[in-house]
Amino acid sequence: MDAEDALYTANRFAHFSVLRCTHSPLMAYRYSLAVLLVLDGRVRAKRANQRFELEKGDWTFINCGELFAFWTENAAAPAGGASVLLAELNLPALAEIYPGIDRLIFCNCNYAKQEGPKREVDAVRRISFAKYLVESAASAGVSGTGGASMDKAAAGAAAVRIKGGSTRTEGHSVAPALDRLISLAVSEYNFLYYVRNARDYLSPEKIERVYRTIWKVRYSFADTISLESMAGAEGVSSIYFTDLWKDMLSMPFMRWVNRGRSIASEADLLSGEHRLIDIAADYGFSDVKYYNKTFAGHFGMRPAEWRAFWKAYAAEKSDMISLSPEESRIVLDEFSLWRFKGMPAGAADDNTRMYSQYCTLRGLRNQKAELKELAVSVDFFAPENLRAEKGRAPEWPEWKSIELVVQEVIRSGIGLELRVKTAFLSVDVYREGFEGFVLKSIQYRGIRDIRDWKFVLVCANAADIEFAHGYSKRLKMLLKGGSVEIVLE
Repeated sequence: MDAEDALYTANRFAHFSVLRCTHSPLMAYRYSLAVLLVLDGRVRAKRANQRFELEKGDWTFINCGELFAFWTENAAAPAGGASVLLAELNLPALAEIYPGIDRLIFCNCNYAKQEGPKREVDAVRRISFAKYLVESAASAGVSGTGGASMDKAAAGAAAVRIKGGSTRTEGHSVAPALDRLISLAVSEYNFLYYVRNARDYLSPEKIERVYRTIWKVRYSFADTISLESMAGAEGVSSIYFTDLWKDMLSMPFMRWVNRGRSIASEADLLSGEHRLIDIAADYGFSDVKYYNKTFAGHFGMRPAEWRAFWKAYAAEKSDMISLSPEESRIVLDEFSLWRFKGMPAGAADDNTRMYSQYCTLRGLRNQKAELKELAVSVDFFAPENLRAEKGRAPEWPEWKSIELVVQEVIRSGIGLELRVKTAFLSVDVYREGFEGFVLKSIQYRGIRDIRDWKFVLVCANAADIEFAHGYSKRLKMLLKGGSVEIVLE
């Protein structure tokens, strides 16, 4: 989008636009993670080598460098086209607060085209993410000139908009809704976590090794890249590195590299009349024949065919417009009422006791208060920590609040007590969500980084106590530290 398209700006960390169109231009972001949320209507979307359909309430990530576009089918389009919320998260700026976020890949649809997990807790997390996205946009403030201008390059009938660095208003803190949005993205939609079964344990050392390699590959496509050289850089054998890569990404290493090269080359392919022989050389392909074969393997068409296809798309007049601030608020409010019935703004999540504890801790730390002897006690399934969703039973804990509490406890260097009513853990859906929280906190940044922590399993009868004894062994095996206490109330 051009500068005049920017409607919302939440300082230099994030930028939000509410758009209406039946036909968008081809766009890409050089340094930002984008999220596209459909507010009304139905759109077809292109993201890198994937094409799919999004209905009202659906959303998708667009990673750095991925070309994307969205359009409606005229017969089914609402008057004036579909409305979408487009969020741009400035990764270099966010990396100052969330170290390593600019090295991650985000995904909410499987690259390997395997069916993702179909669990109720996943649906709740998707609803939560959309909610935080809308809250972040609605609370960000209104600006008509906040966005950085888009560099445009045209080739004949084709036009691709490539967005460069951020020039937005300076800011030094992340708003609570945006903080929770990013926390959810990192802990749930990090590509490695998403493509693996939520119950799998992913070694932090292996995750770091994979992402270091991805980082190197991203910025050296033109160079000669080999499995042996990357294994050597990590100080491991080629056999170990091969097994690690296939285990973590379900794709051979060189296939991943060539997929990345193909996606990266698309900007040059569609934005100018570059010769295929030059594009192939610039992105590390040995010759055009190999480039044609590799590109077709990931995109379903050879480069020349893909260029012709999207030139025809770009030749159609783009009608993407930014809604006025007033119109945007109306659309966001209507979407919130439709999507989050039974979850009033400011009541469903922000009023949980856990979120209040997070805010208190953050305030104390910012005031540099003495916290050395402080410990925090969190009751997972206390009534004040459950949120009700209309039409759903039972009620759910607000998982992102506890993750924010854990992060704040780590930053403050204090202790944590986690109280869990054993009766809830005997219910599959609660146990699944709780174990998901435990595993994610181990894999990213969580319980094992806390100075002093313990779980308290609260029992009401002999059956609870018997269950708690068995479950405490599982917790100790997973966490390898801290303590587990069984209490009869």
